[in-house]
Amino acid sequence: MFYKINGEKCMRPKEILEGKYRIIKTLGRGGMGQVYLAENIRLGTLWAVKKIDRQSGGKASLPAEPDILRKLNHPALPRVFDILEDSDSIYIIFDYIEGTSLDKKLEEVGHFPEEVVLEWACQLCDVLSYLHSFKPSPIIYRDMKPSNIILTPEGQIKLIDFGTAREYKEGAESDTTYIGTRGYAAPEQYGCGQTDVASDIYSLGMTLRHLLTGKGPGEFLGNTGHAMTSGMKMSCGMEKIVNKCTMQNPCDRYQSAAELKKDIESLRIMDTESERSGNYDKVESYNKKGSWKLAKDSVGENDGNGGSYGKRADDGSERYERSFGTFTMRGGFRKVILTVWDNAEFGCELAYVAARFTDLNVALIDLDLLSPKVDLILNINKYPFKVFTEGLFNKSSIDIIMDALEKNTLTQEVFMKSAIRRKELKNLFVITGNYNLNNYEYYSDDSLIKLIEKACQYFDLVVLLVNKSIYDSYTVISLIKSDYNLIAVRADADNLREFNRYLLFLEEKQQIPLNKCKFVAYEYDKNFNIDKKALEEITGGNYLGSISYSSKRARYRNCSSPYAKHMEKEVISEYFEILSKFNIVPRPSFFSILRNRLFREGEKNTKKEVYKHACSSHTQ
Repeated sequence: MFYKINGEKCMRPKEILEGKYRIIKTLGRGGMGQVYLAENIRLGTLWAVKKIDRQSGGKASLPAEPDILRKLNHPALPRVFDILEDSDSIYIIFDYIEGTSLDKKLEEVGHFPEEVVLEWACQLCDVLSYLHSFKPSPIIYRDMKPSNIILTPEGQIKLIDFGTAREYKEGAESDTTYIGTRGYAAPEQYGCGQTDVASDIYSLGMTLRHLLTGKGPGEFLGNTGHAMTSGMKMSCGMEKIVNKCTMQNPCDRYQSAAELKKDIESLRIMDTESERSGNYDKVESYNKKGSWKLAKDSVGENDGNGGSYGKRADDGSERYERSFGTFTMRGGFRKVILTVWDNAEFGCELAYVAARFTDLNVALIDLDLLSPKVDLILNINKYPFKVFTEGLFNKSSIDIIMDALEKNTLTQEVFMKSAIRRKELKNLFVITGNYNLNNYEYYSDDSLIKLIEKACQYFDLVVLLVNKSIYDSYTVISLIKSDYNLIAVRADADNLREFNRYLLFLEEKQQIPLNKCKFVAYEYDKNFNIDKKALEEITGGNYLGSISYSSKRARYRNCSSPYAKHMEKEVISEYFEILSKFNIVPRPSFFSILRNRLFREGEKNTKKEVYKHACSSHTQ
């Protein structure tokens, strides 16, 4: 059953575990055991299996990893689906995350540009904030390093291997086991005290420095109180951040991941402003598919990967820009899943604006099976063209796609042909349903999870519309699987209090972090609704923006043409502000120019004219 490598028992390829999982190959070694790729022989799905050997054959000898993993529910972390045990080992069955670890990417490219690392750093801060927010005992990861960070084909960051993680114990003087990866691990992980939030901050700082410079921790460690960064190719602002992360004394570091992220976000804004004013000090970029590109002398030459080469910077170095239609997004764009909670009208308008002013492929999926209403809001057919051409009686687009998922026949072509389209927007793909109570029993939760994952694979932006019920599995799964949850409500005390209570419930029961849920004041009227300063306070800093009340919207609700097509310029600019928060369109400071120069000319600008104005503003 087993064979040995360096004295350790290993599982063989094609071996069957518990009559259910067929071992395919070895993926690598984690913090406390060997990790394998396995296939569920009944479902044909792929999983990662971590085998942890018992040291003395008893439960007391098992590491804390299985207990910690059971608690986790975050889009950047692998989910545990099964835990198996025998007399010799414990087997943890969890998500197989397709992608490449950042240490392997470093071997290919040498180092990453700062703008890309800043984007990844924000994602990693969110993950650490989630782990550190567990009550009563925060989870301390203790092993942040490039080899434990996976970059998926969609450009998302995933954190793996919790073999060395532990729960923080109030009052303990030190860890029971001194463990971690030397160089990345904080000094207190080697007997100088108990590891805590600041320990993970140290490891993240060392990781960021390695990603930026290509130099491992052992190459630039000094005795000046922090890991040395001077002379490396990073901005002064980034150097200050890394130095503060890696101070010898934990009290001198950032005291939370949220505090660190705030400084990172500030630096990103400064870098963006510098780029727009023409001060380019980053000469390389990383595209959406995870490939390096160097610019050529000619402007606008196709790169063979959906983008175009940029021009040389003033210092003669080269840079790369990736074009997404109307707006040119530099490097850091990644696919986004947004769940809109109990406001299909806001979700439709948001998706419409995103599709209208970019060339991103946008999927709008109505997952309210009891009351789907996208067809009314956008004035589209209830059934896709596929129904009429192939005789699929009474089959909505959601029916067709769910059936294909159940039969394992869903492809990108099927997905797009089943979607409903508006004539003026070729890049908006609408998936809506038809009231059918049987769907609640017929469509499994697993099918919804697969649907969301496939949509993210096929589209750049996915907008999920769900109903209010926190007991509806489709609502809860969408809130868990999304990158961000948008709560677009009237800015009145009763609405805000209601959703705040829902969020506290979901944080406790489903471990959905509060900072993942963002409030939008929908149909906002400053004369009647709560003022925006109070909104910031009531929402705990998770206030995203507002969408103004429009009498025109009210009139178009009962017209044959959708309001989204006739939206006022002021409302469009408010949607731009919100979309910019997710890097779907350029940042707000850029839009202050667009708002004054583009929209005052009226709504008759074509996409070509929008692009012309965007480019001219971009160079000023």
